[in-house]
Amino acid sequence: MGKAAKKDKSGASLDDLYLEAFADGGDGAPAVGDEPEIVVDNVLAPDASGGDYDLGIQDRMAGDTMRGWEQKGLKASADHMTVTFWCKGGGPIDVESLADGLRRLGIVHGIDEKTLQRIADRSRDPDWRGEEVVAKGTEPGVGRRIHYCLLTLERGPAGDTRRLVDGAELDFDSLAEVFTAADLGELKDSPLVVKAVRPGTRLIEVIDNPGARPGRDVFGTVVDVIQEPLPVCGRNVRYNEKARCFEAMMHGYLLIMENIVSVQPPVWIQPDQLAAYYINFHQVGPPCHPSAKDIYNLLVLMGVHKRCINPALIKETAQRLAGGRGPKVMKVAEAVQPITGRDAEFSLNFDTEKKAGMEREDGSIDLRERNAAISVKAGQLLAVKTLATKGVSGLTLFGKLIKAPNGKDKKVGFGAGVRQVKKEDKLLFYAAMDGNVHFTNNVLTVVDVMQVKGDVDYETGNLNVNTDLEIGGSVLPGFCVRAKGAVVINGSVENGATVVAGAELVVNKGIVGENTRVVCMGDLQTGFIQDAEVLAKGDVVINSYLYNARLRSGGKVTVLKGQGKRSGKIVGGVCCATKAIVASYAGSPSSAGTVLSIQADPELNGRLKELEEQLQACNRKIAKISRTLPFDSFDADRIKAFVAGVPAAQKQSVLRLLGAFSKLIKLQKEIRHQRDQLAAKADFALRHGVVRVTSSLYQGCEIEFGRSKLVVSSDMEAVAFTYGRGKINIST
Repeated sequence: MGKAAKKDKSGASLDDLYLEAFADGGDGAPAVGDEPEIVVDNVLAPDASGGDYDLGIQDRMAGDTMRGWEQKGLKASADHMTVTFWCKGGGPIDVESLADGLRRLGIVHGIDEKTLQRIADRSRDPDWRGEEVVAKGTEPGVGRRIHYCLLTLERGPAGDTRRLVDGAELDFDSLAEVFTAADLGELKDSPLVVKAVRPGTRLIEVIDNPGARPGRDVFGTVVDVIQEPLPVCGRNVRYNEKARCFEAMMHGYLLIMENIVSVQPPVWIQPDQLAAYYINFHQVGPPCHPSAKDIYNLLVLMGVHKRCINPALIKETAQRLAGGRGPKVMKVAEAVQPITGRDAEFSLNFDTEKKAGMEREDGSIDLRERNAAISVKAGQLLAVKTLATKGVSGLTLFGKLIKAPNGKDKKVGFGAGVRQVKKEDKLLFYAAMDGNVHFTNNVLTVVDVMQVKGDVDYETGNLNVNTDLEIGGSVLPGFCVRAKGAVVINGSVENGATVVAGAELVVNKGIVGENTRVVCMGDLQTGFIQDAEVLAKGDVVINSYLYNARLRSGGKVTVLKGQGKRSGKIVGGVCCATKAIVASYAGSPSSAGTVLSIQADPELNGRLKELEEQLQACNRKIAKISRTLPFDSFDADRIKAFVAGVPAAQKQSVLRLLGAFSKLIKLQKEIRHQRDQLAAKADFALRHGVVRVTSSLYQGCEIEFGRSKLVVSSDMEAVAFTYGRGKINIST
């Protein structure tokens, strides 16, 4: 009542509480103005024990009518079917007094006149003490009797009824609970003993007696014909009206709880509905084992999907049970497992591995031999993609779909110069023309190669091409080269020149000049970099040295040790990478200010900055609305209380404001979630980055990991720097 009142806040919900509170004056006493009802009965009410109770004859006799009843009395049975006279002394009593006492108490049926005379005779003996039944009611006939075919009912000393099967008392309570176990081990360890039944087994018979007659108690009240209560059909039991009996519908274990008769299926279902096990408990009486058909039918009746029923397991289970070799637990059904789709696969039919280059006689590296440009012929097979397949859904035991994940696709595109052909479950990619093949950002292209035999100068002018580009000489000061494909420069990029490569860039000699700018969307290989600004999305390999430059790599920076005094060195400027920086030497005894920096991917950092700006803008809007609303967070209870107090004329505008406020709170939460995810990725990148100097690191070099900085205070040899737990760590 109390719970309902809390949920329903209408005025009607208080009615029952009101009536309940004032029904008896509020304190258990009759309401003011009401007269208490006086019930006059023939006899006193039975006592709480339900046994015999005294009829209080002394209270019903007065004056001379009390003659002979001193220390004597009458008591009735709880069912009013017998009245007993008791005597503890007090002198003789005659038959007339006995009859008068019975009459005053309303006892009119079944009086034994002979017993009354015998009591009168015996009461003349002053020493007689005892009891005599003076009246008996007529027992009613049994109109309907319930016969338990498999049970023997045995009434215990305390009045409880024990239900025995073949002499053994079964624990029906435990049987009802054990099949709800969360773990199969509980059933394996259970010592339960059961009575097994087959389909069609008679469990209870209803025996009718149409000739049964009503009875009458000692007060003359008619006692109805006894109709033993019909049991209730529980699970897997049916009532056969024609045969007047209750029958088992499946093989299982007899289960009787109160007046409900059931057949417990001997099958335990895993809580996740992925498997079913036959539970072979020890049986009382002659063994009753199921056939394969019985097991199949009981699974179907339980609702197990036919695709999940394993005939081979069922057959094996039935054979083992029939042979008396069955263990306690045997699997008989299992879910149809989902089949995960196959992931897409992609393979290239050309060698994409970058080579170290060919060593010249003077010990330098010819970077033109690094496999940067890969030539193909029209019609050549470039790549094969095996398509992902869809997952095949499974089924739980009861037919609920278990979704299967589809295979993961591998996003691969193709552009100019490539022809795609679908063949069964594959995509085949062919070169549509002669040219250089590229696989960049998961896009396959074949492009023409534009060749410039000499330098980029006044004769060629600035170059802006959509193909790969090979320059036989250098890019001279002031000239600009742009290509959407790979660029190979056999000479140098000189001071004041600009080079933008849409893929890999190879500069055979070097990049020089404080006014020089190089942008590379792929990997970069060059002989040296001096004073210039260089940005590369991929890895950077420098054959000789990096001097006073501003270099940012989205991958790894490696400075090789070759010929020359500066070889293998990073001196001055800023060298920044996402993954690693490796050199033989860093810094110089004569100059300070060399910065070696590990930073997260620039695009990731850029996105983090955008999210911070979006979050600040969102916070400002929330703060602005909060100046109107009395809260700055989405607290449902506070909002409901606030809205309830808003005047009707203002409610619509307040609700619109709340809608905007709700959206901003959700947006704020989403931005924070995205920011935290990206910040975790950035931190992961820093923790996996490394700065390694294999020979000498000079005093004054600055090491950075994110916002953490360390200035080297003394020269060091063969040292590595990593990041963890919020600080830069040094190892030698």
